[in-house]
Amino acid sequence: MAKFILFLSIIFFASCNSDGTNSSVKKDSIKTQKKIAASWSNNDEMEFMDNCVEGAKERLGEEKAFNQCKCILRQLQEKNPTNDSTASISIMSDTAQLVQFAKKCQ
Repeated sequence: MAKFILFLSIIFFASCNSDGTNSSVKKDSIKTQKKIAASWSNNDEMEFMDNCVEGAKERLGEEKAFNQCKCILRQLQEKNPTNDSTASISIMSDTAQLVQFAKKCQ
């Protein structure tokens, strides 16, 4: 849980420097999307999104928080397509990686 809170705080930090423009991460290939869909359940995605948006909406507003969290989720899924919890913790504890994820979403 502490790692997730750290993750959300990094999202807030990175979003403070946002100029308000909303660019999206390049679309995944169909093959990658199918692989991710098979590994990440809807419940996993919804749990991530609920926690992320709840933590970010006060600072960003609900719509921007949703868009940023969705963008970060897609990048997390690319890095961890099997939804391995150990890999997720490793990724979320890498502050530099999370900042990069957030920057790609601006």
